[in-house]
Amino acid sequence: MWDFSLVDPDNRRPVDYAKRKEMLGRVQKGNPRELLANPENGAVKLFVTAAALRCRQRHRELFDLGAYLPLNARGSKRDHVVAFARELHRKRIVVVAPRLPLTLVGGAIMPPLGAEVWGDTELESLSGTYADPFTGQQASSAKLSAILSEFPIALLESV
Repeated sequence: MWDFSLVDPDNRRPVDYAKRKEMLGRVQKGNPRELLANPENGAVKLFVTAAALRCRQRHRELFDLGAYLPLNARGSKRDHVVAFARELHRKRIVVVAPRLPLTLVGGAIMPPLGAEVWGDTELESLSGTYADPFTGQQASSAKLSAILSEFPIALLESV
C-alpha cells in the first residue's frame, strides 16, 4: 500500500496484516479498471505486486536465466514508454510501463489508456500472442493503444 511518510521504509509502526490480507483477497478478484477509480487506497499497487509475483512464480526459470532485451517504441509517444522483455527457450515476458505519464495526458489526473493517449505508438520487435495477467486479455498487436487499453501497465506472457 502507499506510504507517504518521510522515512523510507518506516518500520517503526506496526503493520496491519489483517487489512492487507483482506485487501489482497479483494484485488485478486477485482477488475483492474475498478481499482483505477480509487488509486489513493493502494489497491492498485497491491494488485500489480501480487500479479507480478504470481507471474514470476509461474516462469521462475525465465526470470532467473532469461536474457534481458530492451524494446524500443516508434510513433508520436515513443518517448513516453519503457518496455523490455525477458526471453528464454522461445518463451517471453514483456513489461510495458508509461514514462512521464502526467506529461503524456496533458496534466490531467487520469491513467494513460487507449488510442486517445497512445495514438500511433507501438513497440518494435513485438510479435506473437500474449496474455496479460493484469487484465486477463490477450494481445496480438504491438500497438500501445491496444496493449494499454484497460490498465496503464502491462505484463505480457507469450502464449
